[in-house]
Amino acid sequence: MEEQTEQQTIEQKEQPELKELEGKKERYKTNVPILIFLVLILALIFGYFWYYWQQLNALPQQLVLPPIPQREVIEKEDSVSAVNKELQEIEVLDLDQEFQEIDQDVNSL
Repeated sequence: MEEQTEQQTIEQKEQPELKELEGKKERYKTNVPILIFLVLILALIFGYFWYYWQQLNALPQQLVLPPIPQREVIEKEDSVSAVNKELQEIEVLDLDQEFQEIDQDVNSL
């Protein structure tokens, strides 16, 4: 009996310790998702600053534009005689003759 009472007293002394350990385990179980979340947030913040720093230190690329082709300038003479000559070269239709041809076509119908 003495052994049972000693064993019971030992178990009673150990039970609060076991209860404390179980309580701590439960707290650790609830803290794990929070820690994972915090680590992910810190990793995202670190990644953002690292990317931003890389962009600041990158050498700027120079913009190279293709060469613009030069248009050929045709020099024209601006004298009155040159302008009159160009006007004479323009073919102007004789409107009276065109109307007469249209009238003949209409009358033939």
